[in-house]
Amino acid sequence: MLIKDGMTAYYVENGVIHSGTVTEVHSGQDGTHFSIDTIGACEGLCVFSETAVGSSVFFDEEQAKKMLQWQT
Repeated sequence: MLIKDGMTAYYVENGVIHSGTVTEVHSGQDGTHFSIDTIGACEGLCVFSETAVGSSVFFDEEQAKKMLQWQT
């Protein structure tokens, strides 16, 4: 999936789903990194690698809920 600024993203952390807007997408030799502007555990910008997509970061809320159910 192509990660773009402005996308809504969901991430699972400590048994809670947080959501926010993708910002500051950067691609380089070490892959793609992006921030999620959110009010949650990070209290501001949380930085993620593209490798987190599908395990702790999702672009579909239902997928995030499924992961949370699986973790508990």
